[in-house]
Parts: sequence; structure tokens; C-alpha cells
Amino acid sequence: MNMQELETAVRLRTPVVNVVWEDQQYGSIVWKQEKKFGRHFGTDFTNPDFVRLAESFGMPAWRCESIDDYAERLQEALGLDVPSLIVLPIDYSLDVTFSEELGAETVAT
Repeated sequence: MNMQELETAVRLRTPVVNVVWEDQQYGSIVWKQEKKFGRHFGTDFTNPDFVRLAESFGMPAWRCESIDDYAERLQEALGLDVPSLIVLPIDYSLDVTFSEELGAETVAT
């Protein structure tokens, strides 16, 4: 939820892989609010181009287009001796479908 750790990782050459799950909103909170209140609020936003943001810190970065792409990028990132970033677009509707199968116990009161 902030980017200062990217600068710190680059400066200290800490070989950590950062994965950004990108959905243009707080997807799980949207679902919980809609389940509890019938609508959601304060959860939609736009994101920067995380790949370009990471590159502006001098960090290698990739955007995934598929799960296979993620596996390849993760393996590549884990082989580096510098920090890196992978952007992984996600769709929380899969969580919603799964949780509906589980029932009401998945909604925090």
C-alpha cells in the first residue's frame, strides 16, 4: 500500500520479489460490503503503472498476462540478486464464487 519499501530494497540490494495483486479496487472489501450492506463504497481507485514505477527505482519489473506467465516471471525474479516486482492482475469474483459455496461463515460481522 506504499512504495517506500521498493526504494529501500533497491538501495540495500535486497533480493526480494514483490508481487502486486492488481484489481483497481479493494476487491475483497467490495464483496464483504456488498454482502453486508448491499452496496460498496470507498473501495474503487486507479493504480499507477506499477511496472514503470518499479523501473523508475531501477528495479526489474513485469506485468503478467496469464498464470503461465506468472510462473515464468517468478522463476526469473527468484534467480536475480536484486529486488524485482511482478504485477499480477486478479479477479476477486473467483473468491466470491468460492465463498458462496462455503456459506455465511466467510463474511466477517
